[in-house]
Amino acid sequence: MFSPAALSQQTVQANTPTIYQTSNYGPVSYLQNNNMAPLIVLDFDGTITKQDTIDSLALAVIEHRGEHTPKTWDDIVDAWLDDHNRHVATYVPSQADRTDPASELAFLESLKVVENASIARVDESNIFKGASAEELMKLGNEAVQKGVVKLRDGWKGFLGELNGRGWETGLVSINWSKHWVRGCLGGEEDWGRVEKWMTNEVEGEKGVLVGPGGVGGYEVMMTARDKLEATRQLVEATEEKAWVYVGDSTTDLACLLEANMGIVMADDEQSKLLRTLRRVGFEVQRAAEGPARLVWVKDFDELLSSGVLDRVQKLS
Repeated sequence: MFSPAALSQQTVQANTPTIYQTSNYGPVSYLQNNNMAPLIVLDFDGTITKQDTIDSLALAVIEHRGEHTPKTWDDIVDAWLDDHNRHVATYVPSQADRTDPASELAFLESLKVVENASIARVDESNIFKGASAEELMKLGNEAVQKGVVKLRDGWKGFLGELNGRGWETGLVSINWSKHWVRGCLGGEEDWGRVEKWMTNEVEGEKGVLVGPGGVGGYEVMMTARDKLEATRQLVEATEEKAWVYVGDSTTDLACLLEANMGIVMADDEQSKLLRTLRRVGFEVQRAAEGPARLVWVKDFDELLSSGVLDRVQKLS
């Protein structure tokens, strides 16, 4: 599974938590031909969109409902930043010493305590209490129309190309609301073309965040490990077909490394995820440079023009 040039497969497997070890469906050889259409799994925040949208989601709900002020949200963010910075500063091994996938994935999983504390603050704030699915979808759609949330160039053309090829599409996101995400993607004629979903949701009556069913019950999905578990569920339901993962952040690291092909979405080669991949032993080339297991692009227009989809066809 994790096979940087500097590490042997045996070394990585021996030091990798069980959840990250090779499953019975992957990875297969890059050029394996199993005569099945591939599954394309995408992250949302920073991958389909140009930026993280959780901040926009919270502020949109606060403005629309008028029951809280932006300071309520600012306090939650500030507390998260304090916890996160403290955790990073005291975690051992330090970033410079995390030079293999196993140690980096262990660090990413350790952040769950920080995220859990933040989720508890959100629940206690009642920011989302009473927010309906319809309201969240409408707010997501309005955020895109107003330019608060921007989709990466070529997204709709990319989705149309996948549908035209008859490839299944899945979305796995640690965003807090599936309906907000769907609203950002447009009407049902747009988000309805994504067949498989694994996202969190707001339980409006109580105002609390819940996870997708089946991923730790209804525990909120928040870490790289959570996303890998969710993605595995999607893949297991697709009868052993090859799968490709597209993501932009370190919470996508495990999925990118386990997929038959990983595509990193990045504004430039100095993105946090690309720097992390290099640090743990993976060089990631620009997609147009030719076939590789891990590649990066800046948007969906580049992905379409790079020839990657034709190479992905060889997976199936």
